[in-house]
Order: sequence, then C-alpha cells, then structure tokens
Amino acid sequence: MLIAVLGAGNVLLVDAATFAVSAPLFAFGVRGLPEAQAQRRAEPVSSGTYRRELAEGYRFLAATPLLLGLCLMTLVTRGLDQGWSAVLLPVHAREELDGTIGLGLLNAAFGIRALTGALVYGAVGSRFRRCPVFTIAFLVVGLPRFVVAASTHTFAPLAVTMAIEGLACGLPRRVGRPALHAADGRRCVSARHAVPGGLPGLEADGQCRLTNDRYT
Repeated sequence: MLIAVLGAGNVLLVDAATFAVSAPLFAFGVRGLPEAQAQRRAEPVSSGTYRRELAEGYRFLAATPLLLGLCLMTLVTRGLDQGWSAVLLPVHAREELDGTIGLGLLNAAFGIRALTGALVYGAVGSRFRRCPVFTIAFLVVGLPRFVVAASTHTFAPLAVTMAIEGLACGLPRRVGRPALHAADGRRCVSARHAVPGGLPGLEADGQCRLTNDRYT
C-alpha cells in the first residue's frame, strides 16, 4: 500500500526510518529483562532426537482422529493458499488489475483486516463458542477469493472479499502452552508438506528448531 502511495524509492526510506526508530527502542526497552535460559532436556539435542520426536508426533497423529483431520485439512488448504499467494494472485494482478500497485493494496487490505479480526476476537471472543466461530471463519477464508477472482476482472470486488477474509483470520485458539506447542508443531509439519520443497526443507527447518527450541 505504501508503494502505491509513496513510490518504491520512498518506501525504502520509510523502511530505513522504522529500523532507525526500532533499534534504540530495542536497545533500551529490553534492559532489565532476564536472559533466556536453555531448557534442561533428558537427552542431548541432536538430529536423531529430532527424527525420533518427529516419528512420535506422526504416531500420535495416527492415534488422534480429530488432530489428524485438522492436519489433513491444513495440508490441502495450505497448498491452495500457497498457489494463490505465489502464483494466482500475482498473475491476476498483472493481467487484470493495476500490476504491483493492485497486488500491494490487496495484500494490505487482507493484512490490516486480519490484525483487526485478531484484536476483535481477543476482546469479545470469549462470549462465543469457538467451534462455530472457527468453522464459519474457515469457510469464509477459503473459497470466496478464488470465485471472485475468476468471476470479475475489477479491483473493488476482490478487495472487499479479501478484506472480509482477512477479518475472518482472527481464529479462536485457546489451549494450554504444552498442548499449543504440540498441536501447532504438527499443524506446521502438515502445512510444510504442501509447499514446494516442503519435504526436503522439513529436515533443514528441524535442525534450526533444535537450537531455537532450547530457548523457548
């Protein structure tokens, strides 16, 4: 959106200014906070440990039909999302809309509304049952943008659709920290299988997580 308003060159200056502001904020804002400490593990972190824990996760999935269904659903939808964001939307913006400006505005509309949806749900979400909210939001986020993009060649209908979908992205998720790590980790693995290079990249990603997880 800033590129459409200010131009690409000026956006680089704005980006540099935000880094100049964030650096002192980070330097002085985190003083006094305790350093992250490595978690104590029963066994040392290694590639073998990661592969063993990954296998345990797959066995757990196979024994938990609900979680398995969620991961399979994520596998399909993540593949569609990747195709949309990496290929379909950029090509549609180039051929039918105003090129990179239209693409930037569409992504900005989606992102801003997604943040709005998360804030709104955080404020009032406890008043509603999570299952119906999740189901409705999941359906809203999925198919409509594909249908609208295929049915119209103008900017406004797709922008409105993506704004509504972005609002629906503030999905309910309220579980304990250990359960959140387990569920989110397995969902992430299933999502990686749907993107190009997902299977080879899974091992490399795991090696990075071995180090990062020590300090979470």
